[in-house]
Amino acid sequence: MATKRRVHAVCSLILYILFIAGIQGGPNDNKNDDVLPKLANKLNKQNPEVEDGDVNRKPFDSHVNPPNRQVKRMQLADLKECPEIRKICPGKMSRNNFAVLDCLANEVKVSSDLSKRCHNVIWEYKKNLTKDIRFDSAANDACKDSLAQLSECNQLKQGEGHIIPCLVENLPNISDPDCHTFLEKMAPLVFTDYRLMHKFVEGCEKDIKQLRCGRNFAATAEEEQTHSQVNTIQCLEKKMKKVSPACKLQILRVAELQSDDFHMDRPLFYACREDRETFCKGKKSGNGKIYKCLMKHKFDKGMSTECVSKLTLRQKLIQEDYKVAHTLTDVCRNDIQAHGCLKGKLPSHTKTKLSHILICLEGAMKDGSDVTHECQGEMTEMRRQLLEDYMISPEIMIHCDKEIKTTCKGLEREGKTLHCLMDQARPTRKKHFKASISTECSNVLEDLIQETNPGENIMVDPVLQEACQAVIQTACKGVNPGGAQVVGCLMEHVNDKNVMATECEEKLMEIQYFVVRDFRLDPQLYKECKKDAQEVCHAPQNWNEHKDKDTAESTPLIFPCLYSQLKVNKLSARCSTEVKRVMHQRAASVELNPRIEDKCLPDLGKFCSDNIENGHEFECLEDNYDELQPNCKLAIGNFTEDVDDDPDIDVILMKACEPMLQHFCKDIVEKTHDEEGGEIMQCLITHKRHQEMDPKCAAGIEHHQLTTLKNYEFSRKFKEACKKDVFRYCKKTSKDKAAIISCLSEHVRNDTLLEENKPRIGKKCRGQLRVELFQRAESINLDPNLKEACKDDIKKKCYEMKHGNAQVIECLKHAALKHGKEGLSKKCRKFVFKRERMEAIDARIDFALSKACKVMIKHYCGGEDPSRIVACLRNHKHDDDFDPKCRRFIKDRQIMKSKDIRLNPSLVKGCKLDIPKFCTNKVSVRDLPPEIKEGTIIECLKRKLIKHRLSSPCERVIKTYMKSQALDYRQDPVLNQACNAEINSLCYKEVKNVLDGIGEGGEVEECLKDHRIEIKSTACKQQVAYMIAEGRVDVHVDPLLNRACSVDLSHYCSNVESGEGRLMSCLITALDDRTVRLSKKCRKMLSERRDMWGYAVKVLPADTFEGLYGEIMGSTSRNYFLGIILAVIGLIFIFGLCFGRVTKRVSASHKNK
Repeated sequence: MATKRRVHAVCSLILYILFIAGIQGGPNDNKNDDVLPKLANKLNKQNPEVEDGDVNRKPFDSHVNPPNRQVKRMQLADLKECPEIRKICPGKMSRNNFAVLDCLANEVKVSSDLSKRCHNVIWEYKKNLTKDIRFDSAANDACKDSLAQLSECNQLKQGEGHIIPCLVENLPNISDPDCHTFLEKMAPLVFTDYRLMHKFVEGCEKDIKQLRCGRNFAATAEEEQTHSQVNTIQCLEKKMKKVSPACKLQILRVAELQSDDFHMDRPLFYACREDRETFCKGKKSGNGKIYKCLMKHKFDKGMSTECVSKLTLRQKLIQEDYKVAHTLTDVCRNDIQAHGCLKGKLPSHTKTKLSHILICLEGAMKDGSDVTHECQGEMTEMRRQLLEDYMISPEIMIHCDKEIKTTCKGLEREGKTLHCLMDQARPTRKKHFKASISTECSNVLEDLIQETNPGENIMVDPVLQEACQAVIQTACKGVNPGGAQVVGCLMEHVNDKNVMATECEEKLMEIQYFVVRDFRLDPQLYKECKKDAQEVCHAPQNWNEHKDKDTAESTPLIFPCLYSQLKVNKLSARCSTEVKRVMHQRAASVELNPRIEDKCLPDLGKFCSDNIENGHEFECLEDNYDELQPNCKLAIGNFTEDVDDDPDIDVILMKACEPMLQHFCKDIVEKTHDEEGGEIMQCLITHKRHQEMDPKCAAGIEHHQLTTLKNYEFSRKFKEACKKDVFRYCKKTSKDKAAIISCLSEHVRNDTLLEENKPRIGKKCRGQLRVELFQRAESINLDPNLKEACKDDIKKKCYEMKHGNAQVIECLKHAALKHGKEGLSKKCRKFVFKRERMEAIDARIDFALSKACKVMIKHYCGGEDPSRIVACLRNHKHDDDFDPKCRRFIKDRQIMKSKDIRLNPSLVKGCKLDIPKFCTNKVSVRDLPPEIKEGTIIECLKRKLIKHRLSSPCERVIKTYMKSQALDYRQDPVLNQACNAEINSLCYKEVKNVLDGIGEGGEVEECLKDHRIEIKSTACKQQVAYMIAEGRVDVHVDPLLNRACSVDLSHYCSNVESGEGRLMSCLITALDDRTVRLSKKCRKMLSERRDMWGYAVKVLPADTFEGLYGEIMGSTSRNYFLGIILAVIGLIFIFGLCFGRVTKRVSASHKNK
């Protein structure tokens, strides 16, 4: 009896396996079509008690026939309710119920060809099969050990149809191969109706009724489901957002069980059978291979709409439960466990979403942990599916529904709709500078980008990959697609019009708009800066996995913190490189820099809405800096400071200046670490006006310089060097850089003039101030105060001059030498004089001089004090190897300096005691009024030199200036003013030669001396007489005589000390000595000079009243002297009037004589 039972169980098991095999067979799985009937018949002969398809036909009858009871055999094809079966399944097939079920399962049009009554009969037949106790017995025998381990299945009552569904649902947890095979054959039967699924009815009964998803709840006859209830599950899947958590869990459990073989998902199987033949021919079912293949070809031409719909529905389930993706679950199982992706999960009634798994595994890879290549491949495929079809993401469908139906209406899926939504999220791309999507839609897009991370691997974004394929082949060929390398390469060329395609740029920017707002999407940044973030920014461990979106624009602001630490050199070298890379990429467009875009949207709309190209928005905002709102102004200020520190951040500037950097600043660029920052920009500024400098680069550099004028803090090196001095001495001054420079330079000038042993302004600040003053002198645009004060003068006198290379400033300096209408306005002259005064103190800030005489300064005056550079060059200007261009320039500078003693710091220093004593009525040079008569103080000192009343230091300095004046009349403003008419009429030939640079100097002065008798003007006569008298004091002051007698001086007067007219006396003595044979030229000129001295004595009787009057009237303090004289005369008059007769009384008799 026991043996009989075992045979009975085994036969039942074999019978059931054969039956299920018949049901499951697909287009490529029909190898048992002819075998099944034969095997079934053979089995019946061996065990006549078991009839083929022997079931109770009574609908929903729970009674099960005993094993030893004979029942009438029922053939499905012979039923009066199903006459159409013989047409659908003809021939021998119709004689075997299992073959019929297999035929009907594989016939796509079965629902329309079978009547409703036939559908019901077939469904009852299959339902009763699951309740036949013989099948439960077979399950007990095949799965004995597994049932013992599964208490939830072992405790179920036999004959109620629950044991096999329970085992099927636990199929992934069963390792017994015999049981596994048995259940795999049983699974398709279970999935034909939701009521056959263990616990499904219990979990979803209420939802089926409320959402009208069951056959018994159909609104119309047409809606009534026939043959199977799998459409009930599909209905619930479509309404997943509305089902209860318990039902949702059951739906996902079913989807997990179906994930191995697409035959188990009957609606998808029916919808995609022909598509499988077209796109996946030759692929065997199992392990999710058919699902994967169909999803890969989802949007291929020829894929049926119904199949696409069913595939999309299944992809939605994958988002809710990663286990629905069988291949991903299988190949990533060990990685998921190894990296703890299921630890700390949500309560047991929920499933793990795909997004959680993807982000977890991505985080593990960023941390340097290993994830198998197979798993990475599946992750990439999942991400690609998400970006390929927006309908997969329920949140996108819900929160972006309005935008999809309006703004992005009519677009194909294939990723184009998602890119449309991304584009609508970019406010700067819209005319009204406001995002065209809701905040909720923008948020779910951010979540999707985080989940898919297209910035890491371009292959996950089909739209971006297609748009940029040609660019990748050209500019990024050979670059590894992973690790964000391709996207990084594309970003490097985003503004290169020669390489970048417009469509690629647009799609790239659509992705990058979201990427830059979440540092977690940059794997390179996270990898290299994780440790730095934790150490210097107090970031928590695994900070890229935080779900609170600690992006660069939200707490704890890790990326801004990293960038601030970069400025103070607290980051590792690798992290510093990555932070700089991110900043450089963000500079491609303002929308990639959230710090600026978020604060400047109103100003962008107001000032920068007229077709501004990517990257040029920064320039636009900088141009309108003064009009920006406070928050935007602060953001642009920080950006300008960053550019000053690292020009690479300004991609527009670098596009023009990259070749220039390699040409002029290669050594600086190659430095591995720039401790102070700003060196590259400083180098570019230094070479801005070089003849080989690219004009576009020069324009970009000057634009940056103009922007930094808005606030001294924008220039990092200047700010760091001078912030203490600014706070101490200029805190009441505005932050305007020009004002700060003027304030600091004023203190430097005063310290220099007062010869302070310890200057108030620090050494570093003075050095950086010199750099700023030098830059200011290069262009009138960089000196806004001077430009404003002289705007009318520039229009009238310098309108033809270019603003660079100090041309306008030099033009103003030359105009300042003139008077009346040809000269400058009072306000402009005042500002020009201030600039000249600073340059006189430190010639290194004189841009024009430095450029014209760079080589000569280095050759002759390398170690000279800055205030003596011009004097040094002047002493060497007649050397044979002296540059002619520099010589002309030095002459011009000497002419400019001669108009005011304050432009001659060496003279002021040498005569600091003599000037107040003799020329300014005890007023120091520093306290002189702004406007004094040109050349008057030097003229005063010259007069005192003639009388030998100057101190030795002053005498030496004033003689040097007298020599220069004697060689070039233009350096003597008093002579020029007094003899202007005579010079132009009597000496016009000599003047022309001077202007043409012909001659050795002194020719105009000699001409005036020769025509002294013809001169009518008293003032000019006196100036010529003084000029003659000055030559009597020192032969070197008379250049022509000095050159004529140079040999005689060395021969006869070599032992005579220079000074106080001793050399001239030596020559006169030699002239009178008949034994001395002077050169003919020297003797002739000495004789002429002796006659001239006689003329001078007559014109300038220095000790007479007339001479005294002339000196008083020529003095700058003449009003003071005249006042004193008049006061004395008045007192004498009053005294005589009142007391004249008191001293000597005369009697009346004497008066009447």
